[in-house]
Amino acid sequence: MEPQQSKHPDDVLQLPQAQYLVLRVADINASAQFFSLLGFNPIQEQHGSGPEHFSFRIHGDLVLELYPWNKETSPPTNFARFGLLVPSMSEIRNKLSVAQIPVTRESSAGANREWILVLDPDGNQVEISEHPGIR
Repeated sequence: MEPQQSKHPDDVLQLPQAQYLVLRVADINASAQFFSLLGFNPIQEQHGSGPEHFSFRIHGDLVLELYPWNKETSPPTNFARFGLLVPSMSEIRNKLSVAQIPVTRESSAGANREWILVLDPDGNQVEISEHPGIR
């Protein structure tokens, strides 16, 4: 069976949508503070008798959840890389500088878009680039 080609740019494929992303973190408060610095609003939650954790609405219905990592019961699952769009790179650069969070890599001069790469408190790579239409 051959894949169908879209005949119109407005045709949208019906694909599954991501609902959430879970990061298991060593210091849940440090991680919540890091993502708050990037502009997300943490919500502390607990489902039933499960562990207390933080959730952040990322975009639409997509949620990032930070759960405490228990070394005895959970294997390490991190070392993720994900990208975030922000309305102002200069604002984010200033916040990162004040918080003494180093930029580990960045786009080269003349690149088609500006981006920076930082590490969250657990070493996950977070690529940040500007999209002026984001509020």
